[in-house]
Amino acid sequence: TQTEFGLRATDNTDFLKNKPGLMTAHDVAQAGVEALFADVGEVIPGGLNKVMRLAVRFAPTSIVTRLAGMWPKRDW
Repeated sequence: TQTEFGLRATDNTDFLKNKPGLMTAHDVAQAGVEALFADVGEVIPGGLNKVMRLAVRFAPTSIVTRLAGMWPKRDW
């Protein structure tokens, strides 16, 4: 989610710039509120998040952990 956290947590001002699948906090909150009123128990906003959820279920833990650690460091 695109928030000010990345700017405050690191001295790298490009921390979240040009990351694929990045959603605004407003879009994430809107999806959650819509799911709440639709009486949906779980919502995963964003296509990349949905794909990652499936990948985590089927990929070995060592690979998932390595990829998760690479995501914020990679220069997209």
